[in-house]
Amino acid sequence: MADRFLIENACVLTQNEEREVIPRASVLVEDGRIAEISTSKINAGATQVVDAEGMALMPGLVNAHSHIMCILLRGGLGADRRLMDWRLNFMAPGQVAYTPEDASLAVKLFACEAIRSGTTAVVTNERIPIPLAEAMIEAMDDSGMRSVFALSFHELPPQGKLAERAHSHIAAWGKTFPPSLKTRDEVFEETSHLVDKYHGRSGGRVLVWPGPNIPVYVKPETFREIDEWAGARGLRVSTHVAEDPMESEVGGLPVVRHLAAWDLLSERLVAGHCIHLNDEDIRLLKKSGTKVVHMPSSNMYLGSGVSPVPRMLDFGIPVALGTDNANCNNMANMFWEIRLACLLHKGVQQDPAAITAQQVLDMATRNGARALGLETEIGSIEVGKRADVILLDMSGPHMYPNHHLPPVLAYQTHGTEVRWVWVDGEPLMEAGRLSKVSGDEERSIREEAQAASAAIVERAGLMVPGG
Repeated sequence: MADRFLIENACVLTQNEEREVIPRASVLVEDGRIAEISTSKINAGATQVVDAEGMALMPGLVNAHSHIMCILLRGGLGADRRLMDWRLNFMAPGQVAYTPEDASLAVKLFACEAIRSGTTAVVTNERIPIPLAEAMIEAMDDSGMRSVFALSFHELPPQGKLAERAHSHIAAWGKTFPPSLKTRDEVFEETSHLVDKYHGRSGGRVLVWPGPNIPVYVKPETFREIDEWAGARGLRVSTHVAEDPMESEVGGLPVVRHLAAWDLLSERLVAGHCIHLNDEDIRLLKKSGTKVVHMPSSNMYLGSGVSPVPRMLDFGIPVALGTDNANCNNMANMFWEIRLACLLHKGVQQDPAAITAQQVLDMATRNGARALGLETEIGSIEVGKRADVILLDMSGPHMYPNHHLPPVLAYQTHGTEVRWVWVDGEPLMEAGRLSKVSGDEERSIREEAQAASAAIVERAGLMVPGG
């Protein structure tokens, strides 16, 4: 890493409190942090100078909720299936067939795609055995990305109507594949192990959180214990809230009110999806400081519904953005998610002003940083913050005309415009070439992913469409 490097002649989307766009500026990075931003020439004796003429500099994108490991199960395998069928007959047996080597390879493939499209930070939620978790965390660290690994768990099987629906989709529930239920003691043992071993690694670039996966599958007493345990250690807690109508009620209460009754809504809770909500639920989320992550591609792919994001933003909830499961989105490209989030709510509400480009860019940067508890470190380009930044080439014909940068980035950008990526001032991509892997290595990752996916399909006994 160049201890002191300079980016010159960039159009800078700062994402600071004023959402300032600087048409032409230089940014000095020193020891991994932004040291100076100036519209005048900076004479800093930099060890590297990047000429960003015709480029836009912006904060790196924060993918606040994903499931990285499942990327080896994309490619048309689970397409066009209803949620419970997709989960029980495809996802569950597929994941059980993974090896630690597969889990590591999944991270490598995801990182190539994510870095190339400007993602610098990611949260992944994985309900997997410890050997696979360790393989993933090691690979996430090696990728250079800012990474959070949330160890997900289920404590309870589906019950009542949920059990009926499960049985209607899979006749041998619990026999066709292991249900992977954990006891309270196993949850604490495994989570403690990963936190002790990995949390804070690489100067704090790698974090580990607990992940009570879906409230209806976790005893509230256990959820509260793990939440208090996390709070005592300064950790966040990742979960899924109101993704599916039948999982949106617990113990006779709507899920948000159930969480509130057990004092589980808080500033450290990061709640993915939040689709099936009303205003009372939204008020509780706002009052508690709970963080919310929106995943439009996944919600549309699985027909789960549309989260009331504009309403939550109106209430002042800093909604973040994520790609969700890598095989119910099929891309790790946050620019696609930004564009879709901008368009989806306009169409659903029949109101072009329902949500703005600036609001969605905030979701992918500033709000994502808040979800991770890193708002003082990343999410904007300001002096003192970590240099998690990206440079986009604005010279393509689809980027013209260009009058106001936020809508151009939200509506005209594919993600392929990203040319440079830094995390902590460390280059992850330079002039379109990945820094951590060579071109030959990237090609090998793609080829190995294809072969590993085919082997997983065979071991799991999955049906290949058209096969």
